[in-house]
Amino acid sequence: MKYLKLKHEYHDAALSAVRLTGGDLTLVADLDGHWNNKCEQRAYLTFHNVKNMDAVRARFSLAVGESSTDLSDDIIAVVKVDKTRYLVDLSKAGALEIDCRGVSEI
Repeated sequence: MKYLKLKHEYHDAALSAVRLTGGDLTLVADLDGHWNNKCEQRAYLTFHNVKNMDAVRARFSLAVGESSTDLSDDIIAVVKVDKTRYLVDLSKAGALEIDCRGVSEI
């Protein structure tokens, strides 16, 4: 595993929504100002062409095209396991491995 260099720091970010659109998974996170230059803002972390979508769907109890805003969890870390696998560690739900083509963020 290695640290994943992203535009934002997701540690302690509140997970406010999860969206499944086609083969993509988007985590909507309210960033912690302490880790993001005292700027609290919302960020969108999208995992593209998720290959293990069944496991992701089961974790969040969602069908494709659905989203959930009834969440109460924080992101601890986002790391890269290897070329196509990422690990999102959530404070309550635990670690979620995502096998995908790549990651983008807004």
